[in-house]
Amino acid sequence: MASSHSWSRKVHSWQAEDRADPDDSDVEEIDPEDAGAQLLDLLVDFKVQGKLPATNCCLSSCWAARAGAAGGVQQLGKAPGASSGHYSSHVDKVIGHRESEKDLLWVDIPCYRPFDAGRYVRQVPVFRPTRSWLRSVLAIRVCIGS
Repeated sequence: MASSHSWSRKVHSWQAEDRADPDDSDVEEIDPEDAGAQLLDLLVDFKVQGKLPATNCCLSSCWAARAGAAGGVQQLGKAPGASSGHYSSHVDKVIGHRESEKDLLWVDIPCYRPFDAGRYVRQVPVFRPTRSWLRSVLAIRVCIGS
């Protein structure tokens, strides 16, 4: 006969029959088009924050679209089998991420890696200085005597 322990009889919250979440009513009222838009926003946010690679973003969107997800998530989807560079350029094209970077100036910044006490150069995008800003910097430089 198997012994019964007190810890084996515990019913976890995820095992309970009544698992109604107060926020579920809001989710049930969303139509499929809005749900697809929410999924697209979530995937794009994860991609831009660096939490989700472009490959995973495109593949998730592809399978979600094939499962019936509506909205912009269908344009973000790209079928499996492409190289990672193709997925990245596809995401950039769909969300227009790189369009805003055309006007940026890329500056090399020396950085320090504390885990191996090494140094490396990181490219950082910055806005191009305006002519008036350049004039003011040059005027300060002339005043200082550099």
